[in-house]
Amino acid sequence: MLEITAIDVGQGDSLLIISPEGKTLLLDAGGVLGQSHSDFDVGEEVVSPYLWSRGIARLDAVAISHPHSDHIGGMRSVIANFRPKELWYGLDSPTPEFAELVSTARAFGVAFRPHTAGDTFDFGSVQIRVLNPQSGAVATNRTQDDESLVLHLQYRETSALLVGDSHKRVEEIMEGETPRANLLKIGHHGSATSSSPEFLNAVSPQFAVVSAGYYNSFHHPRPDVMKRYADMQIRTYRTDLAGAVSFYLDGATVSAQPAPR
Repeated sequence: MLEITAIDVGQGDSLLIISPEGKTLLLDAGGVLGQSHSDFDVGEEVVSPYLWSRGIARLDAVAISHPHSDHIGGMRSVIANFRPKELWYGLDSPTPEFAELVSTARAFGVAFRPHTAGDTFDFGSVQIRVLNPQSGAVATNRTQDDESLVLHLQYRETSALLVGDSHKRVEEIMEGETPRANLLKIGHHGSATSSSPEFLNAVSPQFAVVSAGYYNSFHHPRPDVMKRYADMQIRTYRTDLAGAVSFYLDGATVSAQPAPR
């Protein structure tokens, strides 16, 4: 079966994806928020120990949704520890954080795999369709959330939509791209800028997961957004309350399993 696990990295994102054949992908690696002054390395202290605890010594690929520090900050340590073959990303960002990641990836011989909307490829028996960023887009320092790499994963009759920090503008684009999925990774940590009713109707998920820090200063996920999911009877899990949560897509059904705490 296809596994998608939301690792508990606090106020950030990190998803472990394991194909039915055992191919491994880490999408985002958490990180300390940009305005924080801390030497804490989420990749070294949180993500890597979790992967080691799962018996993972090497990753087939890593990916970043976009170069905000709470998504990209831990990835350099992950690359050093797990020596992935490939780095997937959307746009070449002008930010120092992205430049540092590129430097690390080159030092470890990682192959670069940029992807934009319209790309399709296989990851084992999982079919991946890229819905964002849009082809021809140019990265900026201002709209990084809406440059998020959005992946639609299909395994037989089950699917997942991983949207990074996409806001409503990108959701409107995706509504016309058949985004229906059994599992939705909630955009932008459950903020009011994402999860529009129209988008949720288009995706029509059975399950959803939001990654957020316990009592974070942004008040994510927003109560009104969570009510929207509840009103639509979408089974929603929060890493701030449940810790890491694994979803198993067996091709016919989806099940959820929070990690023992």
